[in-house]
Amino acid sequence: MNTSFWERESFLLNCDVIIIGAGIVGLSAAYHWKKKNPGHRVVILERNWLSDGASSKNAGFACFGSISELEDDLQSMSENEVVSLTNRRFQGLLELRKLIGNENLEFQSCGGVEVFFDSSSFQKCQSQIDKWNLNFNTIIGPNVYSAKSVSYYHGMQEVVGVIENSFEGAIHTGSMLRSFRNLVLSLGVELYSGVHVLSFEEVNSGVEVVSNEGQWKTENLIITTNAFACELLPILDVQPKRNQVIVSKPMRHELKATYHAEKGYIYFRPIQDRILIGGMRHLFPHTENTSER
Repeated sequence: MNTSFWERESFLLNCDVIIIGAGIVGLSAAYHWKKKNPGHRVVILERNWLSDGASSKNAGFACFGSISELEDDLQSMSENEVVSLTNRRFQGLLELRKLIGNENLEFQSCGGVEVFFDSSSFQKCQSQIDKWNLNFNTIIGPNVYSAKSVSYYHGMQEVVGVIENSFEGAIHTGSMLRSFRNLVLSLGVELYSGVHVLSFEEVNSGVEVVSNEGQWKTENLIITTNAFACELLPILDVQPKRNQVIVSKPMRHELKATYHAEKGYIYFRPIQDRILIGGMRHLFPHTENTSER
């Protein structure tokens, strides 16, 4: 740190709100705070040159839940809680599309497909379709899920069945993040990259935030680092769980949607003439439970 008096006076002090994390949650917080309080000084601090979490490192699925994923959620939540959570996911996608715009998101209304290679799993999920369609009929749309018994599907062999969802799709997460950043910056929000927040302390005049670039002062502090929030708030019972996401070399393929398998733990989709595949953390539940960058 080598901060001058002028820099400290102009940049580190007199913030109305500091938001830690420049991912989709941090940008959303900044946008809504600034819209409600246009005269406030809103500052986002980000430790990486871009968001350091999953906002631009994910698979770009505009999805809200496959049948096997919803059924798995019932192991830890009530049916009403699962329906409420799924509705919030869907409404969040609609809000993002409205705010950023389909063109800036590079949104593709390609649908979602859950692929099954095991007959018993397919039959079990197929038997639950009517229940979930009834739950989502008024909040998402009619007949969200439909099943097909097939052995060959979009180039995949040895398939026993698929459950299709026409309400899902895909986005380009890099384009989303860039467009969202440009939007909040156009409102006068300040965004500083390379600022790693180390700790904070509540004081009578607000909050003092200690970083690798000096000590900031603000009236309000919002932590939007999601799974990494436990680094600043150890009392939270939150742990990061990483996925692996890889993109293939160019190849011929017949994929045309977004695909889920194994309760949503495995997912894949086409990207131009390549295939993205990700997930797998259920195979390594402990080794991928880390906040190491």
